[in-house]
Amino acid sequence: MPDIQDQTFPYELLVRFGTDGTPTGAHVQYLRRITLDGEIIKDDVLPAQPIDLAGFPTSPIMEDACRDALAKVASQTAQITALAGQLDSANADLAKAHSDLATVTGDVDQLRTELTNVQAAAGANETALQGQIFTLNDQLAAADATIKQLQATIAGMQPAG
Repeated sequence: MPDIQDQTFPYELLVRFGTDGTPTGAHVQYLRRITLDGEIIKDDVLPAQPIDLAGFPTSPIMEDACRDALAKVASQTAQITALAGQLDSANADLAKAHSDLATVTGDVDQLRTELTNVQAAAGANETALQGQIFTLNDQLAAADATIKQLQATIAGMQPAG
């Protein structure tokens, strides 16, 4: 005849502690194992069941574990506080950098506009100056022609000799 066994073993124990190190709640889960002729057929973790804490024993190991856990929590809380301060500082620096970037971008846009206006004015001035140069060159050529005529007239008025 086959040997069928249905056994239940403690699987997990969870104890919650208060800040004073005393247990405030607990539950346990059991593993139900079914075997056939020594071979495991099925393992089931059963639903958690509450444990009555009245008179629940706390061993020195649990007290040490609780103390170590609380120390780690305090250390990590301090780390979180420090990192939150660093994050706030970094966010403030980032906000200032964004503000500075907006200011610089506005300045660059204004300088581009001014440069475009100056280039347009320079182009207009260059055209006007070139026109004046052409006019002055024409006047200079006319003056040179007048001077040559006057020199020829003066030379023609002088007695030969």
